[in-house]
Parts: sequence; structure tokens; C-alpha cells
Amino acid sequence: MASNFKLDLVTPEGRAFSDEVDGIVLTGGDGEMGILPGHEPISTTVLPGSLVISKNGKEIEIIIGSGYAEVTGHYANILADSAVRADQADPAAVAEARKRAETARAEILASLAQTP
Repeated sequence: MASNFKLDLVTPEGRAFSDEVDGIVLTGGDGEMGILPGHEPISTTVLPGSLVISKNGKEIEIIIGSGYAEVTGHYANILADSAVRADQADPAAVAEARKRAETARAEILASLAQTP
């Protein structure tokens, strides 16, 4: 089994991240999920929040907006409406992106709870 897989994170502005990674954690339509090499194929909506990427024993956090993820055993493609990398952005911009993501997630979850 492979020890890593290819991750592409794409926004309307372009490619926000593209590299081989050890794993990722994201919030999908059914809750938080971890993706490791060899994961079963899955397609899911992505809720706004943190995308945590594990690479070479380190974690990279990217605050993402709503989107869609497609995962195969050796590839993950995430299409999100926004992405702000926490370690390369102004702390105020990260805080604002996190706040927008949390607000959007709460609105989505509330609308899902009201759906018959």
C-alpha cells in the first residue's frame, strides 16, 4: 500500500494546494472524516471549516469554504469556493475566514435540520 497520495485543492482563483500528502481531515456532509492512502472511493460535499493536511510528520491547516471532494485510493480532489492557508496569511484574514466558514457551516447545518 502506498504511504501517500496526491491532493489537489482548487478554488475559483486557481490551485490553492497540490502535493503528495500522508493524509487529510475534512468536514464532509456526513461529518468529520479522515482520508488516508488506499481510502475507498468516495464523493462528498465539503462543509466550510478546517482542512488539515498531514505531510512528512507535519500538519498544514487550510480554512476552506463549501465545496465538493472526490477521493480514490491514490488521489483526492477538493473543489472549494475559498481557501486561506493558516500559516501563510495575515492572522486577521485567517480569523475572518474561520468566522465566515463557521457561520456558513452553521447555516448549512440549520437548513439541513429543517429539511423534511
